Amino acid sequence: MKFAQIIDFETDRIDEMRELAQETEQRLAGRSGGPTRRLVLKDRGQANR
Repeated sequence: MKFAQIIDFETDRIDEMRELAQETEQRLAGRSGGPTRRLVLKDRGQANR
């Protein structure tokens, strides 16, 4: 069964959030049953969202 989760947040440190997601992806690589994809996106209309 497919599942999608969207987490909406505000931050002035988007680059750090992207780096954290990348580190998590590397740490969990090779494990089964976990997320298969993570995206950290920035809202073009609201700079801190």
